[in-house]
This record gives sequence, structure tokens and C-alpha cells, in this order.
Amino acid sequence: MNTDLSDWDDDLPPEPEEEYQTFVRTLKRTEGFRLLFVRCSPAESKRLISRVQQEVPKKQIKVLQLDKPIENLYNIVVEKTSNKNKIDVLFITGIEKSFVEYIKTGYGGQGNFYKVDSVPRILNHLNQQRERFRDNLKICFIFIVRLFGLKYFIQRAPDFYDWRSGEFEFGQQKVTSTIEIDTQPKLYQQLKHRAEADSEHISATARQAVALYLAHLEVEDE
Repeated sequence: MNTDLSDWDDDLPPEPEEEYQTFVRTLKRTEGFRLLFVRCSPAESKRLISRVQQEVPKKQIKVLQLDKPIENLYNIVVEKTSNKNKIDVLFITGIEKSFVEYIKTGYGGQGNFYKVDSVPRILNHLNQQRERFRDNLKICFIFIVRLFGLKYFIQRAPDFYDWRSGEFEFGQQKVTSTIEIDTQPKLYQQLKHRAEADSEHISATARQAVALYLAHLEVEDE
């Protein structure tokens, strides 16, 4: 039986270097206000920022490293850009420190995360002030977050998150892949066919993704 698996290639994650080059092209073209999210570990973020600063020299790139919880990002950025300190691209790290105290039991959410009755104040601030960011700060904001931080934005700052221009992922060695194989026999056969295929055109990333699906594994995010 011939099975057309071309659609599966579109669902697989891009190769790391391809993802990075897309990210760089986005930064080179960006003008004015933009909102990007990058999911990666703290160690990977240092390598990423250093490489971007070398490869995108025509942009004024700065880093805002948050080492404690905050409630108002707008004022911090305004102060950072005072005295005509031009910024084209601003990497923001450590925003999750403002989420930690809200990881507790409450209403809704998942486990102790993303509770409806304990939304981090910084996320309320970003939801409410997004127009001020857009209108007054002609900067490409790049939030570097872990998985739980990204999910906080998605679930508890949806208005702000919806204004994103792009979302990227770098250096994630563990992924979450869960599928109910027993309830989707056709899908299982397609994946099995791909996993058993012996072709040099199937990337290592594709093989890993298929293996995770077939094994019905859920691997905790790093």
C-alpha cells in the first residue's frame, strides 16, 4: 500500500539551523514595534543572544535581564530607553521570576499552574498596556521563556500574546509527544510506515519525532 506522508513533513519541527536563520531574517527585516517569543533554556539563551549580536550588527540590540519579580515592564523599558538610548531589538530574560509566586492551588489551570484566580500581575499589566507598548515603544521585544512561561502568556495574557509576530524554539532536547494510538489505527499505520522507512531523506529530527509517537511517550520538558 502506498501511503502519502508528505503532510507529516509539514508538521515536524524545523532543523535548528533553519529555525535560527529564519529568526535572524526576521530580526533583520523588523522595523518598529514587534513581539516575538523564543522558547529555550537560560544557557541556550546566552549563546543565542551572543550569536545574534554578532550576526545582526546593523540593529541596536540590548538585553533586559530580570533578576527579580516585577509588576510593570513598561516603565522599566521607558527608563532603559531614556537619554535617547536607541534600541531596535530588546531581549527580555527572567520574566518567569514574576510568575513563581502564583504557582499554587486555586481555580482552573493545570495542576498548580495557570490559575484563573491568581494571575501574575505582570501579565495583567501586559494585557492592559499593550497599546502603549505598540504606540510608544518602537522596539522589537523578544521574550525568552521556558515552556511553563510561554504557557502562562498563552493562558493568562492572551491579548498581549495574540500580538506576536513570531514564535521560535531553540535547543530543546526534550519534547512532549502524546497520542492515543489505539483510537487512531490509520494514523498508527502511517507512523509505522514512516518509522520503518529506510531513506536518507528522513532527518534525525523526523525519526525522533516518529519514535516518540510510536512509543506513546510523554517526556517532561527540560
